[in-house]
Amino acid sequence: MRVVFDTNVLISALIFRKHLGGIETMIKHGDSTPCFIPATFQEFQNVLEYQKLHAFMQASNVTPKQIIVAVTKKSLLFAAPASIPQAVADTSDNYILAAAMTSRAEYIVTGDKLLLSLKEFVGIPIVTPKTFLAEIRPR
Repeated sequence: MRVVFDTNVLISALIFRKHLGGIETMIKHGDSTPCFIPATFQEFQNVLEYQKLHAFMQASNVTPKQIIVAVTKKSLLFAAPASIPQAVADTSDNYILAAAMTSRAEYIVTGDKLLLSLKEFVGIPIVTPKTFLAEIRPR
């Protein structure tokens, strides 16, 4: 199943795991395939380099590069779309929507209140991680 995860959700699932570890498990087992466009993948890489995350990664004995390699193996990267939708005021949120539209994702998973207020985008449900984990059961 193709899913666009908001960067914060994906990183929380991969590093902190406590509440979102089910997402990591679903990705690892192939039940969910993270989908990116170049802009969203670049944001994912940039956030992994935040100094405030390094202590958490060290505690998990993992580096940003290892996370990127692991996610890349389980993900699909699509070409940048010809245009980015302007559905919400936050530009980075619009890139999430573009990734979902381009990849024909089945879900957008986010904690972002602005995105969640849309409820769906071009027929793609926009849900919280908790809702996603409750609704989608691994095979």
